[in-house]
Amino acid sequence: MTALEPHRMDETEIHEFMKDHGYGVLSLADESVAHGVPVSFGYHEDEGLFLCLHRFDEESTKHEFIERTSKASLTVIDTESRESWGSVVVTGTLSEFETLTPSELTEKYVAGKRMQDNAWFPSFDVSEDDDVDSTMFAFSIDDITGLKGTGG
Repeated sequence: MTALEPHRMDETEIHEFMKDHGYGVLSLADESVAHGVPVSFGYHEDEGLFLCLHRFDEESTKHEFIERTSKASLTVIDTESRESWGSVVVTGTLSEFETLTPSELTEKYVAGKRMQDNAWFPSFDVSEDDDVDSTMFAFSIDDITGLKGTGG
């Protein structure tokens, strides 16, 4: 078996992979212009996929692209070696909940709970910074697929 012989993940493997990896790249598009954004997410197989996007200043390219994107994708990857890896690609639509401070988000929604369960915030901690505007999005999943290398 080589790294070029991937195997499709079954539904259980996809759910476990998504719960174990709370970060990925959200791909957005405005006609012919694409924009990729590293994001943290919360996931539960019964409750769905939730994204929390932070706005550190008034101008936010990602928020502009979200407004113009009809269908988005989220790519989640993990690589242990050339032979042992996994990836899940989710496609669907984004729906904004509302803009909240991080502490309000956690208190108010199950989505906030899912974010605490498995989201990952790279290189900064916004959990106590209520000066950061955080907008919660529900990601309505149209399709979710996964591939993995088997490490052999």
